[in-house]
Amino acid sequence: MKNLANTHFDQYVELFNSQGKGAAIEYITQECNMDYLAFQRKLRTKSNYVYDRGTKKYRVRDNENQFMSLEEHSCE
Repeated sequence: MKNLANTHFDQYVELFNSQGKGAAIEYITQECNMDYLAFQRKLRTKSNYVYDRGTKKYRVRDNENQFMSLEEHSCE
């Protein structure tokens, strides 16, 4: 599988958010010579981006955990 740099992820997200999915797919297939679905899998597992269904755009993943740990819960 092709080794992707963070710049590919950044460029893809910029294109997807500003010009739409079609432009992003074209970038992946032409510039990265990669299947779009394979790229999406790598984006989910290897990058810091997540897709926000509410805005229908990619954003940087939150580092904070939304759930309380058992230790936090038992201290209350």
